[in-house]
Amino acid sequence: MRMMGSSDEKATTSGSQKESLEPARKRTPRNFDPNNIAVLVVDDDSVCLSTITFLLNKCYDRVHGCTSSTEALKLLRGGKDRFDIVLLDVFMPELDGFKLLEIIGLEMCLPVIMMSVDGDDTNVLKGVTHGAVDFLIKPVRHEELKNIWQHVYRKVITDRAEKKEEGRGKKPRMIWTPELHQRFVDAVNKLGLDHAVPKKIKELMGIPFLRREHIASHLQKYRLYLKQMPCFVGQGTFPVAMTMYNTPGEGFEGASSPSVQ
Repeated sequence: MRMMGSSDEKATTSGSQKESLEPARKRTPRNFDPNNIAVLVVDDDSVCLSTITFLLNKCYDRVHGCTSSTEALKLLRGGKDRFDIVLLDVFMPELDGFKLLEIIGLEMCLPVIMMSVDGDDTNVLKGVTHGAVDFLIKPVRHEELKNIWQHVYRKVITDRAEKKEEGRGKKPRMIWTPELHQRFVDAVNKLGLDHAVPKKIKELMGIPFLRREHIASHLQKYRLYLKQMPCFVGQGTFPVAMTMYNTPGEGFEGASSPSVQ
């Protein structure tokens, strides 16, 4: 079922609502179909929304459009398996794209692509630093949209690898979810990077299941990351850097871990 956003409604689809919002089928790398992914597009500009959903419908079977970020959040919270990837406009009323990006990273762990007419390096860096897998400059071209399935495929591979490890009875890895990493960054900001040591970070985070070696390893990776992002040095606070979560073998890892209260 193909879906299209409309200027007359905050969130619209073609076909029945029941069919359009059915949960996405569980995928494996073997049965993955690049065309059969569910895409959610969020843009308060109805003309841009219609254009982007039109282009996406040429490539993918399920495309849903929203002109309201709050409506989009309701859809996402109503069923995390309904969508595979989200495209967000940066500047929106009610809830801007960066805030929605942060919420999606904390609650859904879905790949998010940011879009904007403003290609300023500051906005691009902010989007990627806070977890976006890509940043597209409007007007978005069909050539850019036809390959977004790759971000979904990477997540499928990562999820599959983690399940295999669990099935072999291996000891679960320590996984830094966005929420855990946010607490880590808050602690580092409070202590100051030069004075942040695992023992003090652990005390400030207050997470019982975290061990000193977990924090020490994470801190080392975080310091290396900051060295690659010199624009943050000397500013006093440091980025959440969620982009590093979903890339196996690089930087921070992202998946499930014990819930944080």
